Amino acid sequence: MLLSVKNIVGNADGAYQHVALDVRDIEEMYKKICENGYEVITDGIEQLPFWDNGVKFFMIKGPNEERIEFCQKL
Repeated sequence: MLLSVKNIVGNADGAYQHVALDVRDIEEMYKKICENGYEVITDGIEQLPFWDNGVKFFMIKGPNEERIEFCQKL
């Protein structure tokens, strides 16, 4: 069940900002997302220097205009 909190905490566009989901294999998840036609809203898989070895992530646009982030700690 998807929980929409836009009536509790909303942004100007009416949707909550984003939900982050941890994944074990970011490349495999990215492949599945692309194969299923979801709208990727980042420049593919991106990387940031968080934690000891960094993090890879990408975001898609969800059904309520929210951003759904998939991330993998490296």
